[in-house]
Amino acid sequence: MAQSSGTAATSVWNRRFLLLGSISVSFGLSTEMVFTIFPLYLAYLGFHLAEIGIISGTYTFCILIMRLSSGYLIDLYGRRSMALTGLACFVLGLIGYVCFPLPLVTVLLRLLQGIGMSLATVTFSTMAADLLPSERFAEGIGYFGLFSTIGSMFGSIFGLYLWENYPSARLFLLVGIFSGLAWLLTTRMNYEQGQEMKHRVHPEKIPLTNGMLGLFDAFFEKTALLPGMIMLLYAFPMGGLMTFLFPFATSLGVSGLTAIYATQAACLIFSRLQAAALAKRFGVKNTLTAGMLITTTALLLMAFATNKTILLLAAGFYGIGGGLCFPLLNIMAVEKAPSQRRGKANSTYMAASDLGASLGAFTLGFAATYIGYRGVFFFCCLVLLFDLLLMRFKLEQRQAKLL
Repeated sequence: MAQSSGTAATSVWNRRFLLLGSISVSFGLSTEMVFTIFPLYLAYLGFHLAEIGIISGTYTFCILIMRLSSGYLIDLYGRRSMALTGLACFVLGLIGYVCFPLPLVTVLLRLLQGIGMSLATVTFSTMAADLLPSERFAEGIGYFGLFSTIGSMFGSIFGLYLWENYPSARLFLLVGIFSGLAWLLTTRMNYEQGQEMKHRVHPEKIPLTNGMLGLFDAFFEKTALLPGMIMLLYAFPMGGLMTFLFPFATSLGVSGLTAIYATQAACLIFSRLQAAALAKRFGVKNTLTAGMLITTTALLLMAFATNKTILLLAAGFYGIGGGLCFPLLNIMAVEKAPSQRRGKANSTYMAASDLGASLGAFTLGFAATYIGYRGVFFFCCLVLLFDLLLMRFKLEQRQAKLL
């Protein structure tokens, strides 16, 4: 009996974790459907390419700003209440798209969704860190990432398919069904009231009157700064790539992007499943190096792409590289943080990712006007190679300090 109890205590696959995974899948479907549809919807409303890039970057920047306070709010006021608030903001934005199909209102509603998405995603990641046993933490974080990946995969495919066949603002109501389901499931996540969390998490009220040091301590977790810095540079190409993939493929005469999104997502899932084992065998530094080099190869293929076959190959490489880098950097950001500061660790890491994507959307949107899509992809390769050198130098430096 003692052995059975010990196995249950260290099990990843318990009822709460599966419930949280279901929430993540539902919300991942919603966010990715909107992320895929929204640039096309803006073009449908008459926005130009540069304006779409600015709006996409502004949305991501809004998420960034909210991330910085999300961790503090989550640690202070609790996980479930902040998750429900974030989901409510996201759903209100979806309803507003249908009721008020005006350009300015649409932009403002998108910013409201940025606030909601930031609160919800940081909270869900923090919940996962709360629920996972320390012995299975790295493995569990990898599995949790799969839930959102699955939601994102089907969300992008489903969203693109629906828009290509039924372009209408009413599609956002369909997205609202998945967001509403996530909200209902979140009401069942009451683990903070349990005895387990009373001993593990004690949200701290950090005084904001201690100058810059107090502000930094309130909104940032120092253990997440290094993986956050690496993630910022890694996310830079994503901001432009996801925004301009559709017009780039159109310029090549390529249609049916569903297969490209599906290939990228399938490869991402496959490599995520291998990431923890590869890091254990070859080390985190070497596994991240492989992931970044594979991602760079994907961007080089994009730069030379002339047909759908090359785009599919690039999507596969991009998925494999991301599947190796995303979970390992996420684990690095959270595993050393105190339990009462996990919200801040998650928000620090995610804010860095959002900043990178936001800078990518802004910068690459304008750059594409002057150097073209292929020039943008070459530039992104240089950014990733710099990130690779920085990552190896910093990890070797940190390792030397421990010797």
